[in-house]
Amino acid sequence: MSPDGQKLLIGTISAIHVYDAISLTSLGSIPTGAPAIHFTFHPTLPLVYASSGTAVLEINLNALAVTRNFDVRGTSQGLALDPNGTDLYVAAEGGTLQILDRTTGQETQAIPLGVHSLALRSLRRRT
Repeated sequence: MSPDGQKLLIGTISAIHVYDAISLTSLGSIPTGAPAIHFTFHPTLPLVYASSGTAVLEINLNALAVTRNFDVRGTSQGLALDPNGTDLYVAAEGGTLQILDRTTGQETQAIPLGVHSLALRSLRRRT
């Protein structure tokens, strides 16, 4: 569900389906070309990041369109954004945590984990 509680996203083997969270009516779908499993939302912009095979897709929720494609090292197993929405964290199945600059799309750091990654979750402290 989007941070504003308005949109519900459902990943399938080839698309992301978007529904109005209140009426549960379809708002459309976004082709992904590979299963869309993990999502993370930008904290202030109408953007969602979705894992899709060896890519992470940046999707504009207002336009329901892919705006960028980030290549990652292996199949993404989890995504998170920092609280400012500048760093995108990608846990790859091959055992690497990639940190990407969301604005440039460039990798800023790759941390070898030594094991296969299966999940990534950020926990935000409520104030």
